[in-house]
Amino acid sequence: MGQMQIMVNIKTRRVGLTVAALMLGGAIGFAPSSVVATSPADPTDFVSSVASGHLALQLRTDSSGVVSGKVLQYDAGAPAAVVDTQTLSVTRCEVITDGHLLRFGSSSGKVGLYNNGLGTKTKGTCSPAEGRTALGETFTVSLGTKFDASYSIDSSEFDIEGKFSANLQWAAVNGSISVTVGAGSATLSSSTDNGPDAGTGDNSIVTIGSKGVTTDNYTSLTLSTAQGEFGLDGGGDGAYPRQNSIGTNDSVLFLNSSSSCGYTVNCGQIIEATPAELAGSDSAGVDSRVTQLAFVRLTNKNQAACAPIGVTVSASDVPNLDEAYFDHSTTSASGAPQNVRARVKIVWTVQMAGKSQAQIDEELSRDVLFAADSQPVAVSNCLNVPVSVAANPLDETSTALIVHPADTPWCLMSDSRVVSGNTIIQTQYYSGNGDPRFF
Repeated sequence: MGQMQIMVNIKTRRVGLTVAALMLGGAIGFAPSSVVATSPADPTDFVSSVASGHLALQLRTDSSGVVSGKVLQYDAGAPAAVVDTQTLSVTRCEVITDGHLLRFGSSSGKVGLYNNGLGTKTKGTCSPAEGRTALGETFTVSLGTKFDASYSIDSSEFDIEGKFSANLQWAAVNGSISVTVGAGSATLSSSTDNGPDAGTGDNSIVTIGSKGVTTDNYTSLTLSTAQGEFGLDGGGDGAYPRQNSIGTNDSVLFLNSSSSCGYTVNCGQIIEATPAELAGSDSAGVDSRVTQLAFVRLTNKNQAACAPIGVTVSASDVPNLDEAYFDHSTTSASGAPQNVRARVKIVWTVQMAGKSQAQIDEELSRDVLFAADSQPVAVSNCLNVPVSVAANPLDETSTALIVHPADTPWCLMSDSRVVSGNTIIQTQYYSGNGDPRFF
């Protein structure tokens, strides 16, 4: 069968196509724009890394002499607020904790806490050595189970207590990429006095990693010593001559969260999904598939300064549900907020063979999911489509205002349909902000 272009409201003449008045589900719209210019795929360069608060290890001895400890998670606000707590249970100097914020380990398989110091426990008694790590032993600190692979430690400032001229050594590993990202050593303040009256004379603040530098971010740290002994403390010995950078005596770890995207896109750029990115929508037995996805980024909404963001486009088939997905970061790679305005093009190929008119209409009716914790809703038409947009909906220089219905992050600018053989080619253009999933 020949091709018929199916459109309503805006009549457009194109050479070689017959315009028909056939109605399939009430199409609206205009003819597709010119060929989309594409931006090269960039799967590795765009990594958005954002400061995500910090963890504080606090180890204290109360007035009765009982040693206790906890890990606090603070948000990235100013002032920072506590959002989560991990407690440490201590029995005969051995530490038990759930490890959801920080995990501790040692070469002996046990962790000890004595006199405000965490260390490698090797004995059955509760002695000063149980709160320290000696030559030939290792002590590890890792991000807890709460944090997925997008999180890492940007830098840390540890309160380290040294004994017998200890020399701290460390190796930092980024487990998300299985790479050792740094190693080093530090000479510690030390004292031969093992008793509590040593005070802060044998404590040092040791910084590991450079804040704001992503190449040395890590998720796990192994501590050891070439001589002497050391304990990982958390401010239990009093006010130190040199506090950490946030003005406390805790051991602190500053967190970053990152995201990677398939494309790096600045304002005024267009990207189009590759065949590989669309391949997931071509499953056998599914009524329709996505054959084209394009994303154009316009100038930022209510914000003059533009910076590159990350954008991912993809298509997939889940059982009986065809999906076009757009995901963009809300910050630049350096963390600068970006209030993104965009338009997208989706081309669906809808199967007609063996389908009733009602089934075809149902397939052509599209839903959208605006946020992961919401439910899909029927797409809504934009309240206006200026003539300039109708002429070129993916014009990357466009400043035309598209008015959305209330509480509708994405609205449908047009929906045109072409019958080709046993399929309908449905072309849609949307205006919006955020990460929609279209079905």
